[in-house]
Amino acid sequence: MQGVLLDLNPYGMKLRMLDSIDEGTEVVVQMMRDDEFSVPLSQPIHGRVMRRETGFSGFIDHGIKVSIRAMPQAPQPRVYRPTPRPPARTRKTRMHTVDYRFGGGRRR
Repeated sequence: MQGVLLDLNPYGMKLRMLDSIDEGTEVVVQMMRDDEFSVPLSQPIHGRVMRRETGFSGFIDHGIKVSIRAMPQAPQPRVYRPTPRPPARTRKTRMHTVDYRFGGGRRR
């Protein structure tokens, strides 16, 4: 069945159609990108018809409660953890001092 989506939010949607769907019926709405209905716009939306209302022009508006389903989790990428290095050896540090004199002479 074809229809026009008038309103969409996380909790429900309003759908205008020529055909009538009974209240309490489970529906799957597939929004399409083009007029030939060959390219989907999004994933199918699952819901239940909660109300219907006939308009003056012969169209029937359906109030659909959206059932939110859990999205599949993407696989977690592997994290590279290098092997820990052994601690470095500690050495005793020695300080060396040098006394330089200008002029080339040595002091005794």
